[in-house]
Order: sequence, then C-alpha cells, then structure tokens
Amino acid sequence: MKLPSELTTVTRVSKFLALLIFIIFPFAAFNWGIKYQESIASTIPQIAVTSPVKAMPAKSSISLKSATWDSYSNPQYMFSVDVPIQWNVEENVVKRLNYEATTISISSSQFSRIIDITSEVGGTDCGGGFKSTPKTFPIGNQLITSVDFCGSKDYYLIGKTANNKDIKVIVYYSTVPESQEAAVNAVLKTIRGITIQP
Repeated sequence: MKLPSELTTVTRVSKFLALLIFIIFPFAAFNWGIKYQESIASTIPQIAVTSPVKAMPAKSSISLKSATWDSYSNPQYMFSVDVPIQWNVEENVVKRLNYEATTISISSSQFSRIIDITSEVGGTDCGGGFKSTPKTFPIGNQLITSVDFCGSKDYYLIGKTANNKDIKVIVYYSTVPESQEAAVNAVLKTIRGITIQP
C-alpha cells in the first residue's frame, strides 16, 4: 500500500515536529523532573548524621567523689556543661523545613538518655487527666521547682542562652532510679550560660 506523498515528504513542518518531539521535549521533561525532585527534597526534613562528641563505657553507678569529669561547650549557643567521663555526650543537628535544631543529649549506657539541651523549644500538649508531680532541682546556679510533663516524671524548662537564644532543658528523671538522682543533679548544677525563664 502506497502512502500519500504528504505523509512521506520531508517538509519544514515535519522537521520542526521531529525536533520538538525527539530533542526539545525530552530535554525539557528531564529538566522539569530535576527541578521537581529538588523542590520535593527541600520540603522533606533531612536528619544529619549523629556525631558523638565523646563516648566512654558506663559504670554501674556514679561515685561523685571519685568521678573524673569532662566539659562540653557549645560555641553556637554559648553554654557549657560538665559530665562524668563514664557518661556520653552526643550532638545532633536536625534540619527542618525552614530551620535547624541542635540537641545535646547526655546519657549513659545504663540509664539511656538523661538530659537533653535543645534549641527546639516548641512544646506539645498531652491533654488533661494527668497528675503532675512537682520537683525541685538545679539548673546551673538556679534552683527550679517544676512539674513533670503529662505525669511522665520528665521535666522540661525553657530558658535563654548567654547570647539570648531560646533553649529547652529536658531532664528525664523517669530513666534513672532515685539513688542516682544526686548524680543527675550534680551534672545539672554545672550548666553554665543558660538562664531558665520564670
């Protein structure tokens, strides 16, 4: 079967259509796909790799009289804290949609996470029906009385750093036995550069 000559003759229009379909359109689609992927990637929270500041094997308990202490300083938020070398300090940076949050986690292999100092100060509402327990404990040279969060025996306090940045201190008393609370409080006493807001 012979096709009509208008279907088999090469014209300027047919050349333009071939250029459009086989060259321009694929390149345009490829470029659009790259831009779309970049726009999607920018809306997904990216979590940075945890960088341990120091990690030492934990002992079964902390003897405050004989413990060797080390100091951690954060130049961005201008605060520092001393910890027994048996404890671990980790700095995590989490990238959110339009900001970065830095969290310093103090823990031990025996008691897991004990203290967080974080620039992510937003709170959450747990609703009613929980019996809060008041507790008095030190943060630096301040003696704070606070109530736990949602009956959890975990306490969080909002404060300001020496360079006037918002900061939150979370103390996880729920993770340690009462016999070790003195060790937790001894670490909290060494926090410098954070003032808890009333």
